[in-house]
Amino acid sequence: MDDSWSELSEMRFSPGGRILIVAGKRGGKPEGSSEGCIFCPEKQHLLEKPEVGEAAKDFIRAAEQRGFYVVKNKYPVVSSRESGSGESTLGVYYTRKTARGAHWVIIEPEHGVNPFSDDSASYYRNLAFSYREVLRALKAEDYMWAGIGKNRNGVNGAKAGSSQPHHHSQAIATDFLPRWIKDYDRMGNFELIKDGSGHDMLHGCHHCMEARNNRWAETRLFYDEKHLSFVSPAPDESQAYSKEIQILPYNHQGFFDRLSDGEVESFGRILHNTMVMIGSTYPLCGYNFELRNGPWASEHGERPYHWQFYIYPASPELGNARPYGIVPHLLGASVVTESPEKFAARLKGKK
Repeated sequence: MDDSWSELSEMRFSPGGRILIVAGKRGGKPEGSSEGCIFCPEKQHLLEKPEVGEAAKDFIRAAEQRGFYVVKNKYPVVSSRESGSGESTLGVYYTRKTARGAHWVIIEPEHGVNPFSDDSASYYRNLAFSYREVLRALKAEDYMWAGIGKNRNGVNGAKAGSSQPHHHSQAIATDFLPRWIKDYDRMGNFELIKDGSGHDMLHGCHHCMEARNNRWAETRLFYDEKHLSFVSPAPDESQAYSKEIQILPYNHQGFFDRLSDGEVESFGRILHNTMVMIGSTYPLCGYNFELRNGPWASEHGERPYHWQFYIYPASPELGNARPYGIVPHLLGASVVTESPEKFAARLKGKK
């Protein structure tokens, strides 16, 4: 066995196009800590700050001015640039190379916060601004792409992937492009047009079409001219949960890090209203956030991409951890027992 890869995160490529990231260090991540909360202010001096240039430092300071603290993840999914790089073959047709990038933790100001409270509007506004500033910091470090996620276990025992009770998000940046980005490449030459309401729309962009379809559909939750939240009429079969809520910019926009202050305010408001609605029906549930940004380095430029934000509520009451094993993979389709329209109606207090 080649031990030279044991300390590196590696990308493996199969002849059929599948990609696997082997992140050995991630396996050492503990479930909680016997020494108290490692993310509370009195312990934060023990955590390692990212080593970045002055431009990135300015963006991180902007996030910290809103109470958020940015540190390196001790158990990263990707290897740092300083860890070196490598490339080799595995047998005849499989290849592998170092998965390089950055993995940061965005620690929130309070150990515990009620994410479903009517009083949490300022919390979501500050969270949205911190996400924008962290993405700007990663872009300033010349990574090709970055995204942000958050896991939050439910009070009712719903597991959503969080290993620490203190609220935090994770930002992952890469020196390679995720496979899903290639799905957008075919739109590189499509035309940017105005729709009937004067909003920017990329002809052929399925997220632009989703936003316009769901603005008037039973699945819509909130809309304010800039952003829209809705229950996905067709949730992604590759996700762990069958309930999927999206927030999309109504204008075609590739990058969350380029949002104006007014657009960030709008996104934070839509996110807050959506989370309050979820909490009014499922006050004890857990959830995942996923922010997918467009790539900063692409031969097709910025035009094809449309940033997306996903909420995956997790709760035994929902029964929404996928129980169907291999069936969705065999069919290439999601399998759910309740229509997205019925779930949206229940969130809105309708039977």
